[in-house]
Amino acid sequence: MILQLVEDGKLKLTDKLGDYFPEIPNSTKITIRDVMAHRSGIHDITSNRDLRPERTKPITKDEMVRIIAMGQPDFEPGSKFSYSNSGYFLLGYLIEKLTGKSYQEVLNERISSRIGLINTYIGTGSIDPKKNESFSYVRFDGWKEQPETHMSILFGSGALISTPSDLTTFMKALFDLKLINQESLNEMKPKDHPYGLGMGSFKFSGKTFLGHTGGIDGFGSWLAY
Repeated sequence: MILQLVEDGKLKLTDKLGDYFPEIPNSTKITIRDVMAHRSGIHDITSNRDLRPERTKPITKDEMVRIIAMGQPDFEPGSKFSYSNSGYFLLGYLIEKLTGKSYQEVLNERISSRIGLINTYIGTGSIDPKKNESFSYVRFDGWKEQPETHMSILFGSGALISTPSDLTTFMKALFDLKLINQESLNEMKPKDHPYGLGMGSFKFSGKTFLGHTGGIDGFGSWLAY
């Protein structure tokens, strides 16, 4: 969705994060490209007990931005790679700022309705089995249900709910250029590093795959092309 906004002329990858979130340390030096490539140096608050919000309780986006801004930068922008969920939380909020619409509305307009995704949406509250949503378990001395991280904490960094069928449809549409153009897709692909703009490369069974992994609570996923 960020690259779609770039194609629409509403954003440049070279724009500074400080134009939208001046409270973030180093934001006048961090580009949108840096954030997408996890090369911003923005501290990932999910790995910091002192900053991490209570995982099961809702939080506002502005409060999350305030907490993210409290984190000290891990390095100078562009100098290293370090995965930052905090950076992708900010990208989700940036989408709302640029469009004036909710993340869910933009997802529907720019992706789901365009390629026919019927079971992909933004989670906002608790897991609902009536929607075929699954609780999360891990196995130690038997199966144990895991506490739910509230989706408001994840937002742009991982609040998507979907199915294998929808994700397969999405990945094929992405590489068939039904969502972004070839130039944008080339931007996403890893070049001189195993991670590009929201897309990593993996070696498996003698082949190279492009995609992303995900994990939260007891859930795990891998989508690759």
